Amino acid sequence: TRLLGPQHLRIGRYRSVGNLGFPLLLEVVERAPFTVEFKLSYALVDAVTGQPDPSAHVRFYLDAKVAEVTACHRGSRIEHALGRDANVAEVLAHRLRMNAFLGKWLSYLEDCGHSRFGLHAEAG
Repeated sequence: TRLLGPQHLRIGRYRSVGNLGFPLLLEVVERAPFTVEFKLSYALVDAVTGQPDPSAHVRFYLDAKVAEVTACHRGSRIEHALGRDANVAEVLAHRLRMNAFLGKWLSYLEDCGHSRFGLHAEAG
């Protein structure tokens, strides 16, 4: 999260072009006293779902400077992915996979030249 600096952004949509690869979209959807929630995706749309892909819904804890993925696609909250009867071990394993994905993706984005200094607000 040091890469994108969500704690410095207001509610709204931002775009980063980077040095190579696809444009990155970041949408800050909610700010609270101790958290910032945002969506992170490429400017690509999945032909089947019509949704940005890949995408992650992220909650950033301002005091701890820690981020966690709450969903990896629109409509893919844990109960949608695993069902309401998933046991604790399944939920924990799923959450760990989502957060590992975010860590690898952020590292890749940094290698592609994306940063908070390259984010520009979109009109709308």
